[in-house]
Amino acid sequence: MMEIMGSKAKNIRHVIFSFDYELYLGIKSGSVDRCVLHPTASMLNILERHHAKAVFFIDTVWLLMLKEAGTAHTPAAADFHKVAGQIRDMAKAGHYLFPHIHPHWLDAGYLEDLNQWRLYDYSKYHFHALNEEQRDKLFGGSIDLLNEIILPVLPGYKPTAYRAGGWSIEPFSDFEPWFKKYGIKYDFSKIEDCPPYCFTKNMAKDKEGGFAEFPISKVPLLTYTRLCNRVLLKYLWIKGDRGSGDGTGAIAGKMQSEALQGRREKKEQKTEMAAVELLTRARLSAYLKFLKTNTYMQFICHPKMLSQHNMKVFESWMEYAFDTYEIETDFMKMLP
Repeated sequence: MMEIMGSKAKNIRHVIFSFDYELYLGIKSGSVDRCVLHPTASMLNILERHHAKAVFFIDTVWLLMLKEAGTAHTPAAADFHKVAGQIRDMAKAGHYLFPHIHPHWLDAGYLEDLNQWRLYDYSKYHFHALNEEQRDKLFGGSIDLLNEIILPVLPGYKPTAYRAGGWSIEPFSDFEPWFKKYGIKYDFSKIEDCPPYCFTKNMAKDKEGGFAEFPISKVPLLTYTRLCNRVLLKYLWIKGDRGSGDGTGAIAGKMQSEALQGRREKKEQKTEMAAVELLTRARLSAYLKFLKTNTYMQFICHPKMLSQHNMKVFESWMEYAFDTYEIETDFMKMLP
């Protein structure tokens, strides 16, 4: 029976809200409060109002460095305590928490006068640059740290998913041994226009593959929408409605060249990744249309980049989505 109390049952949509829980990755990381704790708390409130489950990818190498710095610097120790507390609260609220590895944190320098970090050496930006001992140490240390923080409040916790730093999951042969060793089954690193799928060791789609990919969605944008958005962003900038983070994402040398090339390519693209920090009033209709025409959607969110405008528009998207569709937000119920 399709009729329920005189109205049709809502269509089902699978929506993943994924977060990169991290500081800025440039010459000034920004503060823990403004880049992580405060904007994440605001997003958690929105998720709670809609009874939505989220997936948080914790920058574990940052936390390993922060914990070590805390042995000599009281402010760093206090930051680690606050971050661990928020992670435990998220676990108790039913959200998923998994590792997110940015290897170049290994060369970060602690700025004692600012209680921030300086990331200036990008030689380890890609996981591929690490030797096997370093790879094992980072994966093992990341898993151990998350277990240390989360198991006391969630005894059954198991970190079974992963997102690569910079979304650089390929070549997957760099990761496969550690996925198998540490029980990682699900990856959230790729940006693709498709629903979740199983894959083999070369990331080719294969129904019999031993791993599953949950892609970040790509939203089509009309030229008119992009032009309107540029005007709106200029207005918001003048108004002071900007991202909450106080860090710097600037990079130098080869990485800067890659970033500039990426910007040039982006100008020619007619899609963008579905990101809360990119969601504006000008883009709202495109994001709603995407949900209408697709049964699967994954948002990515970097709390450090969120503005008040982003969060207000995201709340509008949530209200419409949850009023119009039956929304499933637990990725474990979306397994391919």
